[in-house]
Amino acid sequence: MAAVPRSSALLVLWFAGLAVVGCGKRASRPPAPDPIDAAPVEVAVDAGVDAEEHGARWREDEEGERMPGFQIFKEAWVYVDGEPVGVLREVELPEIPVAWTNATEFLDFSPGDPGPHERTYQRKRWRITDYLQAVGVDLRKIKLLVVHGGRGVVAIPGPMLRKYGPDIRFDLTGNAWNKLRLFLPQDMPRNTSYDRYTAVSVFVNKPAPTVTDDDQLTLDGQYVGGIPYHGSPQRGGIRIYLDRKLALVIKRNALGDTGRVSAAGERERWNLGKLLAARGVDVHDVVAADVIYEEDRTRAPAVDLATFEFGTVEKVSGEIELLPTGGKAQEIILYRKGKVPPVWKRAPRERFPDGSVKEE
Repeated sequence: MAAVPRSSALLVLWFAGLAVVGCGKRASRPPAPDPIDAAPVEVAVDAGVDAEEHGARWREDEEGERMPGFQIFKEAWVYVDGEPVGVLREVELPEIPVAWTNATEFLDFSPGDPGPHERTYQRKRWRITDYLQAVGVDLRKIKLLVVHGGRGVVAIPGPMLRKYGPDIRFDLTGNAWNKLRLFLPQDMPRNTSYDRYTAVSVFVNKPAPTVTDDDQLTLDGQYVGGIPYHGSPQRGGIRIYLDRKLALVIKRNALGDTGRVSAAGERERWNLGKLLAARGVDVHDVVAADVIYEEDRTRAPAVDLATFEFGTVEKVSGEIELLPTGGKAQEIILYRKGKVPPVWKRAPRERFPDGSVKEE
């Protein structure tokens, strides 16, 4: 029997104790097997393109030095009318189906070999529309979807999103599988495309920004340097989801007396239920959780938020320690009674059309 990692073993003990959470480019040469043509999309040009850029403070560090923009962000966040709703990271995705996408693999062969010399396999992708519906966005009301690249944006108007939605897909790449790639249908008009993307913004109730002819966003005659209606993009923190929606982002340096349960002289501890309640989140019927650490997602089948305590990890940001067992968590997904999904299982990156796994 394979050895169980210490972190997983600690999480199991904790569950039992609860017992009772690139570089931009124009679309000139399409990549295979998802070619992107260069058909233009009509975009409005705002008259105030020379206005002072607002929302640009996020581009500077604490000493005022210019930073390289969205490229510094490790994960792609999704915003709806400026409010963050989640991160596009496989282990964090809500329960949406994999949109298996056909690709062609060329085989080795010898002269005179009758073939076949190629075979079809499938790559793991997801539909952006499935994600948006899962987090509660009404597709019928979307005015504009914007995918932020390192140098500009790809803008998809609501009618176009609804028309091509089933074939607008994304996957995750990079060393940590957290870099966003977007794949558009070959016959879908677009203003530009990029290798990788860094955030997604959707506009439903608020006025949509204007897209300039150099693929930037403007609001009220000013360039938007960050996320429209939000400002500096989200970065870091421990994300807490309730069902499929982001409910809280915990940052170590922002924790104070709210939710604190430790007495003077004790190690600092906070109660997750009290933190959520202080922000107006109703958690009375939470019964289960998935705890995410690195690329593992482990189910806690019974959770009592009245006893759900955590502490910070010294000199480490982006994770918390579950007390008293010492298990670690970077994200937590809480589930209400009657809304607990099947236990999460990672799908293979590639497979054959019959469902058999393709060796990676």
